[in-house]
Amino acid sequence: RGDHPGGDRDVFGREYMALCARLITFPIPTVAAVNGHAFGAGFMVALCHDLRIMREDRGYLCANEVEIGMTIPEPELALFRHKIPIGAFHETVVLARRWTGPAAKEAGFVHATSSLEDVRPVALQTAERQLGVAKNRDVLGWMKERLYGERAAINESHGAAHMLRNPAEFSRAQRVER
Repeated sequence: RGDHPGGDRDVFGREYMALCARLITFPIPTVAAVNGHAFGAGFMVALCHDLRIMREDRGYLCANEVEIGMTIPEPELALFRHKIPIGAFHETVVLARRWTGPAAKEAGFVHATSSLEDVRPVALQTAERQLGVAKNRDVLGWMKERLYGERAAINESHGAAHMLRNPAEFSRAQRVER
């Protein structure tokens, strides 16, 4: 069982990782509308989408495991490595940087920012612009699987989706005692 009386962390982790694997390889373009903070698992789910729209005036994207004394599991590291440019990857993972929308856009892993009122409409407009790609679901699904699946073409070993589908094969997050 997990540390919290509300449920089993291991079961949640497996199911959440499977959800992320499904999102990252979903055979149509996906757009995340981030209207506030996205830490840890929220940051992961945003990165699993093809495009991210974030509020311009408030909210952070952050992988704060190092601040709370936990290691980042390999599937999550693979996701970050595939979706975040290398300079920003280091700041995200090692320094636990809290990325604002404008800073994340400048770093290259948020595609647009807007006011709170416009996050959803901008995300919908962004999705509508992807309709040409969406009609080729078989091809897009195949391409995403090659990018993020087992024996991923852009990876030395396995892609983020394969690791997310098979978390038991890879290192688990651990709390590091001080």
